Amino acid sequence: MEQRFRDIQKLVKEAGLENPSPSFLSNVMNQVETSVSKDTIVYKPLISKKGWIIVLLTVSVLIGALFLLYNGESVFNKVNFPFDYFIKFENPLSGINFTKTTTYAIVFLALLFFVQIGFLKKRIDKNFAV
Repeated sequence: MEQRFRDIQKLVKEAGLENPSPSFLSNVMNQVETSVSKDTIVYKPLISKKGWIIVLLTVSVLIGALFLLYNGESVFNKVNFPFDYFIKFENPLSGINFTKTTTYAIVFLALLFFVQIGFLKKRIDKNFAV
């Protein structure tokens, strides 16, 4: 067993160590720079500005229609549902009462969540900038 290790040590000493040329790093970096893809990815949003305008107008028209058509009566009184259980639906969470501490904790966590979104967006923009 030791004989094999001596043979390997002898072979390594005979072969010696190869050192790269002094300009090795600059040669590699030049090759990397020339091999960079020329096809850049152009950012295209999923919803265009025109689409956002249409969504905004639709939502504002619906909200405006709700305010104009509301006359103090429930909408469910005007609509005749074939099933009564739609009208008698009760909120299953109506009996839950939050303490002030719980409310403050939820608000604080929501605030931290939205702050984190801003930090993550900045970091992603910085890391993936073209």
